[in-house]
Amino acid sequence: FAVEATGSAVVLDMLLGLVVGGARIAMVGIFHGKSEVNTNAIVEREIELRGCSVFADEQLEAVRLLPTLAQRLARLISTPIALDGVPSAYRDLIEGRAAALQTIIRP
Repeated sequence: FAVEATGSAVVLDMLLGLVVGGARIAMVGIFHGKSEVNTNAIVEREIELRGCSVFADEQLEAVRLLPTLAQRLARLISTPIALDGVPSAYRDLIEGRAAALQTIIRP
């Protein structure tokens, strides 16, 4: 399972190359303009690509669940870093050394 939340075609293409066969990718990022996607990778590796958006009250329901899930979700988020720490944080992510899935950047 993976989540594409950037809206970047480059990131989506990289993600398609990184996930295992049979993976599911939830796309929540908003893309601007047309994007080229490696459709052969999706077919040959049987990757499920699903777009996700808020249409009704789903977001309100999710927000109501946050207090209950706060401790579990906190494990996914890094300690906030300064802008000058971004290159190091990306290096850790790329090399598999990141302790969290989400990095908070504070200017």
